[in-house]
Amino acid sequence: MANDNERPIPEASVGEQFQDNARMSMRNVNIFYGEKQAIFDVSLDIGQNQVMAMIGPSGCGKSTFLRSLNRMNDTIEGCRVEGQIAMDGQNLYDEKLDVVELRARVGMVFQKPNPFPKSIYDNVAYGPKIHGLAESRVDLDEMVESSLRKASLWNEVKDRLHQPGTCSGDGCGTAAGLDGLHLGFAQVDQRAGGLGQLVHLGAQEAGG
Repeated sequence: MANDNERPIPEASVGEQFQDNARMSMRNVNIFYGEKQAIFDVSLDIGQNQVMAMIGPSGCGKSTFLRSLNRMNDTIEGCRVEGQIAMDGQNLYDEKLDVVELRARVGMVFQKPNPFPKSIYDNVAYGPKIHGLAESRVDLDEMVESSLRKASLWNEVKDRLHQPGTCSGDGCGTAAGLDGLHLGFAQVDQRAGGLGQLVHLGAQEAGG
């Protein structure tokens, strides 16, 4: 990390920085909180079905960067993003872009998931329901089971799907977040980062 007057010195990354036919592209991205700069000149591509990990100490900007990919930084007063971020060739910071639709396509599992005060089933089914992804109850049942299996929770909760989702702790929120794979991208922040392999497998199955 750097102090307020220094730019951090970038370290070598593992893997290719740029991809052919990238799903998401970032060029010269800088992010500020007021006058304080948190992200410095990031240029990076994320390819189809690719899993990317960002590793660094607490407070170095990982969450700030993730939030820029679905414009959740818009909700933070004084935060501004400079540079270009595009998904499938579309500028994600276009003023005409529907940010609600964007956040439906670019899901996020937060450091501490907060399930709704609903059943396990209803928590996991919420995303597919509101986005019209299930044409029937059978479809919805299959999506719920698929998401819980991806989060390695199916065997644990299959006999109590209609009990409160909060009883499963982080797991229920994680399964709900993995439903973002049906839509495009899933971002997994910090403490949930151990789910990376599950997200990778889920992305391969979903073709996202």
